[in-house]
Amino acid sequence: MGGVLSLHKLEKRKFLHLIDLIDAKMNMMNRALDKVKPGEFTERIYPLENRAFYKPVMD
Repeated sequence: MGGVLSLHKLEKRKFLHLIDLIDAKMNMMNRALDKVKPGEFTERIYPLENRAFYKPVMD
């Protein structure tokens, strides 16, 4: 019984870890997009596979 409970806790921790990674990456992207004007690209963000993101012009 203890093994099943431990596996459940491990799966929950892994899931929470993945959610935390997504949150951190979204935060990095949003902070970079806040620094640029619409129609421009951000600087490259190394932790996000060295990508630059485009901030679209919203009419």
